[in-house]
Amino acid sequence: MDGTGRLWSANRLLATITAYASGASGNATPVVDIAGSNTGLAIPIDVYVNSTGTIFETDGGDGISGSLRIFAAGANGNVAPAAVISGSNTTFNNGQPGGIWLDNTGNIYVTNFNRATVDIFAPGSSGNVSPSRTISGSNTLFSSPFGITLDSAGNIYVTNPGNQSILVFAAGSSGNVTPSRVISGANTLLSFPAGIAVDAQGYIYVADSNDNAVLVFGPGANGNVAPVQNISGSNTGLSTPRGIAIR
Repeated sequence: MDGTGRLWSANRLLATITAYASGASGNATPVVDIAGSNTGLAIPIDVYVNSTGTIFETDGGDGISGSLRIFAAGANGNVAPAAVISGSNTTFNNGQPGGIWLDNTGNIYVTNFNRATVDIFAPGSSGNVSPSRTISGSNTLFSSPFGITLDSAGNIYVTNPGNQSILVFAAGSSGNVTPSRVISGANTLLSFPAGIAVDAQGYIYVADSNDNAVLVFGPGANGNVAPVQNISGSNTGLSTPRGIAIR
């Protein structure tokens, strides 16, 4: 979701990025449809739109090596990206970028599902560039990290479907660092946590793909805790949810 309330979707099977008007419902026509050979889109994974309208997309590429593609504000149709981050220095070679988020200074945070890392790129990064920071190593407890978000204090929240958990890292974390909080265990009901969002009060919202559910955890949740809300069941219409946004 962007600052105007438009809903954005990275469409893996169609190789497109679409956006829908604020309040759209039902069989709605997208107001933005980025598609075509000039885009370079192959396997869109996630999309993030910053405060200026610039569009950031993680892409699975050929299924082996991926990229991060950046489209100018207002991009629509068969347009080329303004910048592409890819190549051997990026860690996307033989690694699949997953979730994406930007902090208030423009640093780009990307999960790497295959390599079990979170890579942080400096504002304005383009081409075959190395991350300015990487969170990785056995202390992180990463196992196929997928979704990512930051709260207003810069704390980093990562969904970790490989061991059915949510990991929280302190702002500025780098290297082989231990999470400050770990939400995991039978009481959490986590099965395949994918998308994640945090609201201004600190509530954590998780889209769980395996259980077709949205689970909500209270501020400061840690350990083997039950969600304070569980949105699931046939009436919800949820089917393998991968993303979530809070307005």
